[in-house]
Amino acid sequence: MINYISSKPEKFMTKDIKKYKVTIDSDKCIGCGVCVSLCPEVFSLGDDGMAQNKDFKKQDNLLVGEINETQFATAQQAEQACVENAIKIEEVK
Repeated sequence: MINYISSKPEKFMTKDIKKYKVTIDSDKCIGCGVCVSLCPEVFSLGDDGMAQNKDFKKQDNLLVGEINETQFATAQQAEQACVENAIKIEEVK
């Protein structure tokens, strides 16, 4: 979890920035591109036509990475719209 200091000069406060773990199951992905259309800042289609994120790490048939709370809302829309349930998002505690 990352902390930052408020830019308001009258009051310095810290706020926790939430992180989320995103998992893409390459075996389930059919390359329809819905995730890319809803959340291009997190998802793209690779050379194989399947969902990816170049910053995610490959673990067997999974691509695993983290996003921050500013990307969460649109990434969650992509997760919910994925017809094959190939995307999973969970808060990092």
